[in-house]
This record gives sequence, structure tokens and C-alpha cells, in this order.
Amino acid sequence: MGVVRITIELPEELWRRAEAIGVTVEEIRLDVLAAFERHISLKEASQHIPRDAEATAVNDIMRLAEYCRNTLNLSEVKISEEYGYAHLALCLIDAIFSISVNYAATTNTVKRFCTFVGTSRLSSEQSQDDSPFTISDLLELYRKYSLEFVTTTIYQNRQRTSSRNGILKSEAVLRAAEVLQHFGANTLDDFQGLAGNSAFEKSFRAIPGQKSGISLRYLYMLTGTEDLIKPDRMILRFIEAAIGRPASIDECQPLLVQTCQILAIDFPQLTPRKLDNLIWQYQRTQ
Repeated sequence: MGVVRITIELPEELWRRAEAIGVTVEEIRLDVLAAFERHISLKEASQHIPRDAEATAVNDIMRLAEYCRNTLNLSEVKISEEYGYAHLALCLIDAIFSISVNYAATTNTVKRFCTFVGTSRLSSEQSQDDSPFTISDLLELYRKYSLEFVTTTIYQNRQRTSSRNGILKSEAVLRAAEVLQHFGANTLDDFQGLAGNSAFEKSFRAIPGQKSGISLRYLYMLTGTEDLIKPDRMILRFIEAAIGRPASIDECQPLLVQTCQILAIDFPQLTPRKLDNLIWQYQRTQ
């Protein structure tokens, strides 16, 4: 890597104060380098913002980054256990059932499902002899029993995708599983090839209650995609508290991605998905 040498002039009084407390030239060099990296990252992030909105957006990103530093433990990123689901079917169930509800209800739904079918919930719980519970297995379960049985006996959850004209979330899982099977995604490994497939995403979002794409984003996240966030009410509340104004769902993704670019200078392990999870864990305690 090449090096460009530059000279920085410091006021004499400032240098004397630094010397008095033992600040070294190397410490100053590293601090200046870190500040310069932050400045460049902010400029790079601003390139993706419409010119007429740039000043406001950059200010929002700066406020959000500072708020993250003050409220989150960015040096210890511990991802929640649901990001270690053993099967694609469980990721799908969680992604559908977790929208607009207390997440504990979703966790219990997934646990009841695993107990009924006799499969491991997390990859860390699997043994070498365990076989994957596939999307085909999930569809066979619906065929063997019935939608009503799966809803009331297996999931024990009658939540709907919407309070107005919504379908049962259990039915949404069924329809989404049929979409996944149609596009050849039977396991977690299969699903990796679907990321960004516009035909798949259009079919998924055509399911009643899935038009916003929030469940689809979360499905991508649960299966390992690091550059997406789930713009639910927890994320919205955090962002609004940070920037001091109402925010829309559409703003959440670019705001957090660009904020993550700045924070990742000091916390290189940070990704948008991990930042989303840190925010969610913090916000649920507020």
C-alpha cells in the first residue's frame, strides 16, 4: 500500500498542552488518521443521497452514528439465537409470524413447531445424524393434516397478517413455502441462490400481508444476509429518537447502512444485520 506524506500545523499552545499530559506524535497521527477515515466514509455515504436532501441526510447519519456510540455496546456484537436456525422452514415461520407482534410469541410458536415435528431448532443443537427439515417436509405436514390443524394444534397461533382483511399467518407460511418450492429452495443452502431474484421476490410479496417486503427482508437476514435490516417498530423508534424527527420505513435501510459504514471504521466486525440486532436488543428493554 502506498503512502502519501502530508504536513499538519498545530498551534503551539495546543502542542504544549499535549506534551504536558504525555501525548505522543504517534498518538496524534493515529487520531488524525481515524478522523480522516470517518470524514471520507461520511463523504462516500453522501454520494448515494439525492443532492437536494444531502445536508439533512448527512446530519441524520451523524446523529444516528453518535446515538449508536452512546447507547449500544458496539465492541461486543452478540447476534440473537434465531440467526442460528437449523432449517430454512424455521426461518420462514419466524419471518412471517414475527411481524407486528411481541417476539416472545413468535419464539414460542417456533418452539411448539419443533416439538411437534421432532426437529432441532438451532444449528448448535443438531447432531451429525440429524437430517434437515426441508420446505418439502413443511408442505407435506400441511397436506398430511390440514391448515386448521397446523394452525391450532402445531403453531397454536391464530394471528393474522393484518387486522383488516389479513389471512392467517399459518396460511401465509404455507403460501410462502409453495413459492420457495417453486423456485427450488428446499434448504438453507438452496436459498442462498435466490437473493436478489426479482421473480421470486415478486411472488413472495404477492402473498397477502407481504407487500411491504419486511418479512422477506427478515427471511434474508435469518438465512445469513448481512447487508439488510428489518425496519420494524423497534428500529423506527430508535432511529426517530436518534435523529429527532419522524422517519419512514423506506428511510431505515439507507440510514442504517450508511451509519454502519461510519461505525465500522472503529468496529470492523459490524454489519447492517448486526447493527439492526443490537438496536433491537437495546430497544426491547426501553
